Amino acid sequence: MDDYKQRYGNIADYKKVVHQAHLRTGNICCCCCVNKSVEIHHAAYRRSGDRFGDNIFPVCKTCHEYICHSSDNWVVSKDNPVWKNHNTQEFRSKLKKNYQKLRKDAIKKRSQFQQHC
Repeated sequence: MDDYKQRYGNIADYKKVVHQAHLRTGNICCCCCVNKSVEIHHAAYRRSGDRFGDNIFPVCKTCHEYICHSSDNWVVSKDNPVWKNHNTQEFRSKLKKNYQKLRKDAIKKRSQFQQHC
């Protein structure tokens, strides 16, 4: 089984998770909290499933490439890069905090929109 299939499983199911993740933050990047989220960052890979705001975060392309996977924030495992690469605890805490804020903002905006309809 190739690395992609091991990490992400069924592609149709994974696409649903990706879509939901972006909606949960109002399509805003969990790293910079400014740009539109267009990718999903895994702070750690799990065999038992992903959890929004815990190990998967919507991010913009720039943050994903240059911040999430920078040597300051990303720990590389030479022994098992498929499952053991991960973000530092400090960076993961930042992503979690930003996710929670963006999630609250997205819920508030949705509620305000529904009141005007």
